[in-house]
Parts: sequence; C-alpha cells; structure tokens
Amino acid sequence: MTLYIDDTTIPNSEDLYRRIHPSQWKLVENTHTFRVTSAAFKDHRCQISVDLSSLTTPQDALARASQKEIKYALAAVTAGDARQIEQKIIRDPAPNDPAHALIVGQQPPHVSKALAQAAKWIIPPT
Repeated sequence: MTLYIDDTTIPNSEDLYRRIHPSQWKLVENTHTFRVTSAAFKDHRCQISVDLSSLTTPQDALARASQKEIKYALAAVTAGDARQIEQKIIRDPAPNDPAHALIVGQQPPHVSKALAQAAKWIIPPT
C-alpha cells in the first residue's frame, strides 16, 4: 500500500476541478437546477482525479476528457473541503496534464456525500 502525504504547498483555498459525467449529476425538480451526485466523488482505488485550478483553465480541464463525445460538466471543491473530511491532496502531474492531482483517502458514503455537497459548478451541465 502506498503511503500518501498531503501536499501542504497546495493551499486550502485552491479549487480542485473535477470533470462530471452526465450520469453524475441530477436535476433538482423544484429549482430546475442540477446538483452533483456523490457518485462523482467515488473511486475504487480511493484516488479521485482532479486538476489544480492554479495550473489550468476550466476549458482546458474539460478539453482533457478522455471521452470527447460525452458532454461533461465541470465542478470544483476546495482543497480545504477535502482536508476537512480527512482526505489528502497529492500532485500527480502527467505529460499532457501538468495540473493533474489526486484527492486520496477512504471514501465511505459520508465522504463522497460531503464532497458532492461542497461542489460548486464551474461549467454547469447544459
């Protein structure tokens, strides 16, 4: 098991961009708005892929989606939101994505739900 150490050079105020698949948002009937579901913040490896907002733009973060035919939306949580529920933020740059990072930690239902509730739309569903 890999030991991950929280990268404290990433400030709590840093937005962590997360691409949101259409299956991971839900229409809120009474407001006619969309909300992020907890499914957007679950990963079987306990490593949620995000981009550091200070190193990319929302448009570039969306453009890196692996499935170009799917109309993703973009949401963000702050590093502080993740740390408040005992998650770590790890830089994980890739050749085509220097802004790539991970939210790492156990993801029982209350963690995924808290991240979904903290998420704000950067580029909402259309």
